[in-house]
Amino acid sequence: MATDYDAPRKTDEELAEDSLEELKARRVDKSSSVIDVDETELAENHELPGADLSEESLTVRVVPRQSDEFT
Repeated sequence: MATDYDAPRKTDEELAEDSLEELKARRVDKSSSVIDVDETELAENHELPGADLSEESLTVRVVPRQSDEFT
């Protein structure tokens, strides 16, 4: 997003118009829509069905080098 650094900032009058109650109301509105969820904690606690492979054993057949094999 481009930022125009030459644009005028808020004047003292505009800053004084923002009342304390209005600022508090904005803060409450913004915080009510935010949900605090730690994604890593959520992923660690979720277990996929069929994802437990602790009882599985892998077997690999080892074959000696063949004469027609390219190495």
